[in-house]
Amino acid sequence: MTSRSSLYKTDSEGNIVQSGYPHIVFKNTGAPMIEGTRIKVQVIAIDSQYWGLSPEQIQSEYAGLTLGEVYSALAYYWDHKKDIDQQIEDQAKFVEEMRRQNEPFQSEFSQRVKAKAQKMGLL
Repeated sequence: MTSRSSLYKTDSEGNIVQSGYPHIVFKNTGAPMIEGTRIKVQVIAIDSQYWGLSPEQIQSEYAGLTLGEVYSALAYYWDHKKDIDQQIEDQAKFVEEMRRQNEPFQSEFSQRVKAKAQKMGLL
């Protein structure tokens, strides 16, 4: 098994690897996820910590998740909180940078759409 950090694990072929936590596996992306789903532990952490959802509310948001899967994801999060929080922060910075870089193109696109709508008499 190759390890990029304590959070990311896949074997040399990118196959599923068990995490040591019930219901939590590492898929080919290397991110800890709920087994049998595409839901990352990070998503459950955001729902809990940033949106303030209870485990029961999180379960109701994701069809098919059991409460045990939610609690296992939260246990993984709390045991790796510093790393996952850093990952969330890094991704938020990346998104903001991409938004900033693409803002001129967004404005240009909006202007073209508005001009076309005016030409068609829609505005």
